[in-house]
Amino acid sequence: MLNLVEKFTPAVEATNEDGVVAIEYVIVAGALVVALVALWTAFGGQLAEKLEDIVGNIDDGGPAAP
Repeated sequence: MLNLVEKFTPAVEATNEDGVVAIEYVIVAGALVVALVALWTAFGGQLAEKLEDIVGNIDDGGPAAP
């Protein structure tokens, strides 16, 4: 029975694309890091300022009156 299966099953070519896939993952990870650094550079100061305001409001007992 196994002989029949082997006889009518097309041979699968052995390909080794593991290295190519690994390189693609490294490229995607590098692009992600660059994007995150760009976002942090653009909005990091604003985020830190907002966090300081929130912490200050918690320490003072609530938001400041306008």
